[in-house]
Amino acid sequence: MKAPNSRTATEQEKLSGLATRVENFCDEITVPRSPADLPDLLTASQELVEVNDLVAELADHVVAQSARAHSPEYDPGPVIRGYASAAGYAGQAVAHFTQAYSRLGALHWPAGALSDQEDAVFETVLNHLGLAQESLDAVVVELRNTAEALDGPPSTGVDEVVALSRSPRLLDAVARVSGPVRTAVNLIAPQQGPGRGR
Repeated sequence: MKAPNSRTATEQEKLSGLATRVENFCDEITVPRSPADLPDLLTASQELVEVNDLVAELADHVVAQSARAHSPEYDPGPVIRGYASAAGYAGQAVAHFTQAYSRLGALHWPAGALSDQEDAVFETVLNHLGLAQESLDAVVVELRNTAEALDGPPSTGVDEVVALSRSPRLLDAVARVSGPVRTAVNLIAPQQGPGRGR
């Protein structure tokens, strides 16, 4: 990316900051451990709003960067592509959240309407929330890869993969978003059990 160091640093700071926010939100998602642990509609509504806001924020970044497209001193292309790609993954997260939300809505209103189907609702919600987390992890990886690439090619070194191996979900996201890392990830990552719940 051809840009002054100050501009590159500013864009890297924005990308990395947003990636950290998304990662923190992803870790706070209410994932039930049992049918009795299903989230209430208020909690689910707040989380759905946050994911929708993320898509809007990523789109806003694309709009802002596009306004600089004709600047002779700054090429926003790599940053635009990074935000747009991350927005695609965020959109997938919205779709999965919406599926989980609709089942929770049917379960909670009218009260007890699907009480005899609580186990089935639990499995559906658990599945879609897990997929939403994976999509948000891909957002994190995409944003961080974009930030790193502003200084040169994204790192695929062994040290980075070993660090990522501490997070099974982020490993999966890296394998999907950053194809060249896949082989190293599979060789280094420890064996993991089923996905986590909160």
